[in-house]
Amino acid sequence: MTIDQFRHGAQIPPQKAERCPLLFSAAFLLISVIVFHSICNYIYLSKCVCLYHRDCLQHMSITLLFHDRLLHIGNGAFPFFQKLTMIWNLITDWNLTSRVYPNFFHLIPAIYTLWTGFDPVLVTMSNMIYYAILVWSVYRIGTVCQSRGTGLLAAVLVSFFPDIYGVSTKWTPDFPCIAFVALSLCFLIQSDFFRSRKYSLLFGFSAGLGIPFRFQVVIFVIGSFAHSATRLIGALFTQGAARDRGEKRRVAVNLFSALTLWILIAGFFMFPNFSFLPGQRNRAPAPFEISKGW
Repeated sequence: MTIDQFRHGAQIPPQKAERCPLLFSAAFLLISVIVFHSICNYIYLSKCVCLYHRDCLQHMSITLLFHDRLLHIGNGAFPFFQKLTMIWNLITDWNLTSRVYPNFFHLIPAIYTLWTGFDPVLVTMSNMIYYAILVWSVYRIGTVCQSRGTGLLAAVLVSFFPDIYGVSTKWTPDFPCIAFVALSLCFLIQSDFFRSRKYSLLFGFSAGLGIPFRFQVVIFVIGSFAHSATRLIGALFTQGAARDRGEKRRVAVNLFSALTLWILIAGFFMFPNFSFLPGQRNRAPAPFEISKGW
Protein backbone atom coordinates (compact mmCIF):
# COMPACT_ATOMS: atom_id res chain seq x y z
CA MET A 1 0.00 0.00 0.00
CA THR A 2 1.31 3.43 -0.97
CA ILE A 3 1.18 6.56 1.22
CA ASP A 4 -1.48 8.14 -1.02
CA GLN A 5 -3.71 5.08 -0.70
CA PHE A 6 -3.30 5.20 3.06
CA ARG A 7 -4.27 8.89 3.16
CA HIS A 8 -7.46 8.22 1.20
CA GLY A 9 -8.56 5.55 3.65
CA ALA A 10 -7.71 2.44 1.70
CA GLN A 11 -7.78 -0.68 3.84
CA ILE A 12 -4.97 -3.14 4.12
CA PRO A 13 -5.88 -6.32 2.22
CA PRO A 14 -6.18 -9.38 4.45
CA GLN A 15 -3.13 -11.59 4.42
CA LYS A 16 -3.05 -15.31 4.81
CA ALA A 17 -1.91 -16.46 8.20
CA GLU A 18 1.47 -18.09 8.04
CA ARG A 19 1.78 -21.60 9.32
CA CYS A 20 3.51 -21.86 12.66
CA PRO A 21 6.81 -23.70 12.21
CA LEU A 22 7.18 -27.10 13.80
CA LEU A 23 9.54 -25.78 16.45
CA PHE A 24 6.84 -23.54 17.87
CA SER A 25 3.81 -25.75 17.29
CA ALA A 26 1.79 -26.72 20.33
CA ALA A 27 2.15 -30.45 19.77
CA PHE A 28 5.93 -30.23 19.45
CA LEU A 29 6.28 -28.13 22.59
CA LEU A 30 4.07 -30.43 24.64
CA ILE A 31 5.91 -33.52 23.44
CA SER A 32 9.23 -31.81 24.21
CA VAL A 33 8.11 -31.06 27.76
CA ILE A 34 6.95 -34.66 28.27
CA VAL A 35 10.17 -36.12 26.84
CA PHE A 36 12.34 -33.77 28.91
CA HIS A 37 10.45 -34.65 32.09
CA SER A 38 10.70 -38.37 31.29
CA ILE A 39 14.47 -38.16 30.77
CA CYS A 40 14.91 -36.28 34.05
CA ASN A 41 12.79 -38.84 35.89
CA TYR A 42 14.67 -41.77 34.41
CA ILE A 43 18.04 -40.29 35.34
CA TYR A 44 16.84 -39.60 38.88
CA LEU A 45 15.16 -42.99 39.33
CA SER A 46 18.16 -44.89 37.98
CA LYS A 47 20.16 -43.33 40.80
CA CYS A 48 17.57 -43.45 43.57
CA VAL A 49 14.22 -45.25 43.47
CA CYS A 50 11.98 -44.10 46.32
CA LEU A 51 11.27 -47.33 48.21
CA TYR A 52 12.12 -46.12 51.66
CA HIS A 53 8.73 -44.44 52.07
CA ARG A 54 6.04 -46.69 53.56
CA ASP A 55 3.45 -46.00 50.85
CA CYS A 56 5.94 -46.39 47.99
CA LEU A 57 7.13 -49.69 49.39
CA GLN A 58 3.61 -50.95 49.84
CA HIS A 59 2.45 -50.05 46.32
CA MET A 60 5.60 -51.47 44.75
CA SER A 61 5.04 -54.68 46.69
CA ILE A 62 1.42 -54.91 45.54
CA THR A 63 2.55 -54.35 41.93
CA LEU A 64 5.05 -57.18 42.33
CA LEU A 65 2.24 -59.36 43.69
CA PHE A 66 0.14 -58.62 40.59
CA HIS A 67 3.17 -59.35 38.40
CA ASP A 68 3.65 -62.74 40.03
CA ARG A 69 -0.05 -63.57 39.75
CA LEU A 70 -0.03 -62.76 36.03
CA LEU A 71 3.06 -64.91 35.52
CA HIS A 72 1.33 -67.74 37.34
CA ILE A 73 -1.74 -67.40 35.13
CA GLY A 74 0.30 -67.18 31.92
CA ASN A 75 2.67 -70.05 32.67
CA GLY A 76 0.13 -72.35 34.30
CA ALA A 77 -1.58 -75.14 32.38
CA PHE A 78 -5.07 -73.76 32.97
CA PRO A 79 -7.99 -73.98 30.55
CA PHE A 80 -8.62 -70.83 28.57
CA PHE A 81 -11.86 -69.86 30.31
CA GLN A 82 -10.31 -70.53 33.70
CA LYS A 83 -7.52 -68.11 32.82
CA LEU A 84 -10.11 -65.49 31.90
CA THR A 85 -11.85 -66.07 35.23
CA MET A 86 -8.57 -65.73 37.11
CA ILE A 87 -7.76 -62.48 35.29
CA TRP A 88 -11.25 -61.17 36.03
CA ASN A 89 -10.81 -61.98 39.73
CA LEU A 90 -7.44 -60.28 39.66
CA ILE A 91 -9.03 -57.09 38.32
CA THR A 92 -12.07 -56.99 40.60
CA ASP A 93 -10.83 -58.55 43.85
CA TRP A 94 -9.61 -55.80 46.14
CA ASN A 95 -8.35 -58.23 48.77
CA LEU A 96 -5.03 -58.16 46.92
CA THR A 97 -4.69 -54.44 47.59
CA SER A 98 -5.67 -54.58 51.25
CA ARG A 99 -9.25 -53.51 50.39
CA VAL A 100 -8.13 -49.89 50.25
CA TYR A 101 -6.85 -49.21 46.74
CA PRO A 102 -8.46 -50.18 43.43
CA ASN A 103 -6.48 -52.52 41.21
CA PHE A 104 -5.86 -50.60 37.98
CA PHE A 105 -2.97 -48.58 39.35
CA HIS A 106 -0.97 -51.71 40.16
CA LEU A 107 -2.23 -53.83 37.27
CA ILE A 108 -1.05 -51.68 34.34
CA PRO A 109 2.73 -51.83 35.06
CA ALA A 110 2.35 -55.47 36.12
CA ILE A 111 1.23 -56.26 32.57
CA TYR A 112 4.09 -54.71 30.59
CA THR A 113 6.72 -55.92 33.08
CA LEU A 114 5.84 -59.44 31.93
CA TRP A 115 7.97 -58.67 28.86
CA THR A 116 10.49 -56.23 30.29
CA GLY A 117 11.02 -57.95 33.62
CA PHE A 118 10.06 -56.46 36.95
CA ASP A 119 12.13 -53.37 37.65
CA PRO A 120 11.10 -50.65 40.16
CA VAL A 121 12.49 -48.01 37.80
CA LEU A 122 10.31 -49.15 34.89
CA VAL A 123 7.30 -49.47 37.16
CA THR A 124 7.70 -45.91 38.43
CA MET A 125 8.31 -44.62 34.89
CA SER A 126 4.72 -45.58 34.04
CA ASN A 127 3.83 -42.32 35.82
CA MET A 128 4.79 -40.65 32.55
CA ILE A 129 1.53 -41.94 31.07
CA TYR A 130 -0.38 -39.93 33.65
CA TYR A 131 2.02 -37.03 33.25
CA ALA A 132 1.17 -36.84 29.53
CA ILE A 133 -2.54 -36.87 30.39
CA LEU A 134 -2.01 -34.07 32.91
CA VAL A 135 -0.01 -31.85 30.54
CA TRP A 136 -2.48 -32.28 27.69
CA SER A 137 -5.47 -31.65 29.96
CA VAL A 138 -4.02 -28.44 31.39
CA TYR A 139 -3.15 -27.27 27.88
CA ARG A 140 -6.71 -27.87 26.69
CA ILE A 141 -8.20 -26.11 29.72
CA GLY A 142 -6.04 -23.03 29.10
CA THR A 143 -6.81 -23.10 25.38
CA VAL A 144 -10.57 -23.30 25.89
CA CYS A 145 -10.63 -20.64 28.60
CA GLN A 146 -8.25 -18.15 26.95
CA SER A 147 -5.98 -19.03 24.04
CA ARG A 148 -3.47 -21.55 22.77
CA GLY A 149 -0.59 -19.53 24.18
CA THR A 150 -2.25 -19.50 27.60
CA GLY A 151 -2.70 -23.25 27.42
CA LEU A 152 0.95 -23.79 26.56
CA LEU A 153 2.09 -21.51 29.36
CA ALA A 154 -0.19 -23.26 31.86
CA ALA A 155 1.01 -26.72 30.77
CA VAL A 156 4.68 -25.76 31.06
CA LEU A 157 4.24 -24.08 34.44
CA VAL A 158 2.24 -26.97 35.89
CA SER A 159 4.70 -29.54 34.57
CA PHE A 160 7.53 -27.88 36.48
CA PHE A 161 5.74 -27.45 39.79
CA PRO A 162 8.03 -28.93 42.46
CA ASP A 163 5.29 -31.13 43.89
CA ILE A 164 4.29 -32.41 40.43
CA TYR A 165 7.87 -33.36 39.71
CA GLY A 166 8.30 -34.92 43.16
CA VAL A 167 5.11 -36.99 43.07
CA SER A 168 5.91 -38.26 39.57
CA THR A 169 9.07 -39.93 40.92
CA LYS A 170 7.17 -41.89 43.58
CA TRP A 171 5.05 -44.97 42.98
CA THR A 172 1.81 -43.94 44.66
CA PRO A 173 -1.76 -43.46 43.30
CA ASP A 174 -1.54 -39.71 43.88
CA PHE A 175 -0.22 -38.96 40.41
CA PRO A 176 -2.96 -40.86 38.51
CA CYS A 177 -5.47 -39.04 40.72
CA ILE A 178 -4.06 -35.66 39.64
CA ALA A 179 -4.10 -36.68 35.97
CA PHE A 180 -7.66 -37.98 35.90
CA VAL A 181 -8.99 -35.01 37.84
CA ALA A 182 -7.42 -32.68 35.27
CA LEU A 183 -8.76 -34.80 32.40
CA SER A 184 -12.27 -34.86 33.85
CA LEU A 185 -12.31 -31.09 34.42
CA CYS A 186 -10.97 -30.56 30.91
CA PHE A 187 -13.89 -32.45 29.36
CA LEU A 188 -16.34 -30.83 31.77
CA ILE A 189 -15.25 -27.36 30.67
CA GLN A 190 -15.34 -28.34 27.02
CA SER A 191 -18.88 -29.68 27.43
CA ASP A 192 -20.00 -26.05 27.92
CA PHE A 193 -22.48 -26.86 30.68
CA PHE A 194 -23.40 -30.14 28.94
CA ARG A 195 -24.33 -28.52 25.64
CA SER A 196 -21.87 -30.80 23.83
CA ARG A 197 -22.85 -34.45 23.92
CA LYS A 198 -19.41 -35.68 22.91
CA TYR A 199 -17.59 -33.92 25.71
CA SER A 200 -20.35 -34.71 28.20
CA LEU A 201 -19.85 -38.42 27.54
CA LEU A 202 -16.08 -38.02 27.64
CA PHE A 203 -16.43 -36.35 31.04
CA GLY A 204 -18.51 -39.23 32.38
CA PHE A 205 -16.04 -41.74 30.95
CA SER A 206 -12.92 -40.05 32.34
CA ALA A 207 -14.46 -39.40 35.76
CA GLY A 208 -15.60 -43.01 35.98
CA LEU A 209 -12.29 -44.38 34.74
CA GLY A 210 -10.42 -42.48 37.44
CA ILE A 211 -12.23 -44.45 40.16
CA PRO A 212 -10.31 -47.72 39.54
CA PHE A 213 -7.10 -45.77 40.08
CA ARG A 214 -8.06 -43.83 43.22
CA PHE A 215 -11.36 -43.13 44.96
CA GLN A 216 -10.46 -39.52 45.75
CA VAL A 217 -11.03 -38.54 42.11
CA VAL A 218 -14.71 -38.18 43.02
CA ILE A 219 -13.94 -35.69 45.79
CA PHE A 220 -12.05 -33.32 43.48
CA VAL A 221 -14.48 -33.60 40.55
CA ILE A 222 -17.84 -33.56 42.31
CA GLY A 223 -17.66 -29.85 43.19
CA SER A 224 -17.25 -28.66 39.60
CA PHE A 225 -19.82 -31.18 38.40
CA ALA A 226 -22.34 -30.04 41.02
CA HIS A 227 -21.83 -26.40 40.02
CA SER A 228 -22.49 -27.18 36.36
CA ALA A 229 -25.43 -29.44 37.16
CA THR A 230 -27.15 -27.00 39.52
CA ARG A 231 -26.75 -24.15 37.06
CA LEU A 232 -28.22 -26.35 34.34
CA ILE A 233 -31.14 -27.50 36.52
CA GLY A 234 -31.88 -23.89 37.42
CA ALA A 235 -31.99 -22.98 33.74
CA LEU A 236 -34.33 -25.88 32.99
CA PHE A 237 -36.96 -24.61 35.44
CA THR A 238 -36.94 -21.04 34.19
CA GLN A 239 -39.52 -19.86 31.73
CA GLY A 240 -37.86 -19.83 28.35
CA ALA A 241 -39.00 -19.36 24.80
CA ALA A 242 -40.46 -22.28 22.94
CA ARG A 243 -37.41 -22.49 20.70
CA ASP A 244 -35.24 -23.10 23.76
CA ARG A 245 -37.13 -26.16 24.91
CA GLY A 246 -35.39 -28.42 22.44
CA GLU A 247 -31.99 -27.22 23.60
CA LYS A 248 -32.95 -27.66 27.25
CA ARG A 249 -34.11 -31.19 26.56
CA ARG A 250 -30.88 -31.98 24.75
CA VAL A 251 -28.75 -30.55 27.57
CA ALA A 252 -30.73 -32.49 30.16
CA VAL A 253 -30.18 -35.70 28.20
CA ASN A 254 -26.44 -34.96 28.02
CA LEU A 255 -26.29 -34.41 31.78
CA PHE A 256 -28.16 -37.63 32.48
CA SER A 257 -25.99 -39.57 30.00
CA ALA A 258 -22.75 -38.28 31.54
CA LEU A 259 -23.89 -39.10 35.06
CA THR A 260 -25.10 -42.56 34.02
CA LEU A 261 -21.81 -43.37 32.27
CA TRP A 262 -19.88 -42.15 35.30
CA ILE A 263 -21.88 -44.38 37.65
CA LEU A 264 -21.74 -47.42 35.35
CA ILE A 265 -17.97 -47.35 34.90
CA ALA A 266 -17.30 -46.65 38.58
CA GLY A 267 -19.88 -49.20 39.69
CA PHE A 268 -18.38 -51.85 37.44
CA PHE A 269 -15.36 -51.89 39.75
CA MET A 270 -16.89 -50.73 43.05
CA PHE A 271 -20.06 -52.80 43.36
CA PRO A 272 -18.30 -56.23 43.51
CA ASN A 273 -16.37 -54.87 46.51
CA PHE A 274 -18.99 -52.57 47.98
CA SER A 275 -19.01 -54.42 51.32
CA PHE A 276 -15.30 -53.60 51.72
CA LEU A 277 -15.69 -49.84 51.43
CA PRO A 278 -17.14 -48.75 54.81
CA GLY A 279 -14.42 -48.44 57.42
CA GLN A 280 -11.79 -50.47 55.58
CA ARG A 281 -8.60 -48.60 56.32
CA ASN A 282 -6.45 -51.43 57.69
CA ARG A 283 -3.69 -52.49 55.37
CA ALA A 284 -2.94 -56.18 55.16
CA PRO A 285 0.64 -57.17 56.04
CA ALA A 286 0.96 -59.59 53.10
CA PRO A 287 2.46 -57.11 50.58
CA PHE A 288 5.17 -56.14 53.04
CA GLU A 289 6.22 -59.75 53.39
CA ILE A 290 7.08 -59.81 49.68
CA SER A 291 9.40 -56.84 49.95
CA LYS A 292 11.59 -58.32 52.68
CA GLY A 293 13.89 -59.88 50.11
CA TRP A 294 14.72 -56.59 48.38
